[in-house]
Amino acid sequence: MKYLRSRYFVALELLRNYNYPKPFHLEAKAFFKGNNKYGSKDRKAILEICYAYFRKGNLFPTLQLEESLLLSITFLPLFDAEDWNKLAAELGYNWILPDSTFEDQESLINWLSTCTSLDTQGVLYRNEALLADFNSINTISSIGFRPKVWAKNHKLNDGQDGLPPGCFILEEGDLPGDFEQIQDLASQSICSKIEVLENQNVWDVCSGAVGKSLNLLQRGIGNFYLSDIREQILNNASQRIRQFGYKASFGTFDAQKTDNLLNFKGVGKDFKFDVIIADVPCSGSGTWFRTPEHFANFDYNSIEDYKNRQKQIAVNSWPYLKSGGLFYYITCSVFKAENSEVKSFIMNTLDCELKEEFSFNGLIPKSDSMYMCCVVKN
Repeated sequence: MKYLRSRYFVALELLRNYNYPKPFHLEAKAFFKGNNKYGSKDRKAILEICYAYFRKGNLFPTLQLEESLLLSITFLPLFDAEDWNKLAAELGYNWILPDSTFEDQESLINWLSTCTSLDTQGVLYRNEALLADFNSINTISSIGFRPKVWAKNHKLNDGQDGLPPGCFILEEGDLPGDFEQIQDLASQSICSKIEVLENQNVWDVCSGAVGKSLNLLQRGIGNFYLSDIREQILNNASQRIRQFGYKASFGTFDAQKTDNLLNFKGVGKDFKFDVIIADVPCSGSGTWFRTPEHFANFDYNSIEDYKNRQKQIAVNSWPYLKSGGLFYYITCSVFKAENSEVKSFIMNTLDCELKEEFSFNGLIPKSDSMYMCCVVKN
């Protein structure tokens, strides 16, 4: 990597001024807009250095930002060992990199261990927070993991190679067509497990950008009702639904409040749904490989707040489900507090039976990770 020294110091400035939880890509965009002297190659290289720190910085728990950033660079494939050694010496460190290309990652880790003490146990997430189904994503071999960009083609009803119908990897340079949407493999796999029968009424409680409802609407069965706390989100969702040629009803609903009433057109207060989908707000930890700034900055104390909100959403939407109806609880989290612990709460608090529990580990298929449990109302 040419110009390592200058790019290191720019990356260091960026990271020092970064205010989490603002998405880092927005921070970087604003920085480069105000410093337009950097060309596209410089911007790309500087961002690679920053993201190397976000993904590997936790390896070095005893080091300051300057040191962690410097050692994180050694994981990048394209840089010159001589330039790195000069930079290390300039910064006052006696580390000498023998070669910029190690035979394997284990060799690199062994060399790094001669520089400082490493934490190779909780490399990315805190071990105690993880649901056991996701332990494999928290190993030293996963720190270079990159999810693919997945999409769904609404014109296709068949799946290939075990993938959900219409699912494919969006390669660089591909452009979605009129009936394609960007949707991760984990979300598409979760959707494939959601059961909807002819003429059933389906409520997507926290619809957001309506990715899952769009997926389910392709089947051409069921009547869909979509709600969210944010009116602008619902307006955008309505436009997306129409763009794809589908129909749905929309209404605002704050599922964290107990005194809410449904405000869907033509729906009375005693209306009951056959299926309720609660894709709840969460830490988003199953998607952090795409936004690795969370690995180094997330406040684990906030998990309890997420869990309490998730419980409220389940309890407050439950009365609108028919007896024998299906309730799907879904997160894009890998934390047990947001997944199995909320499932246990639902089982112990609401009159229901567990139908299915499903953890989608995205490590092997190169996607995000998600969790789902489905219960039947007695």
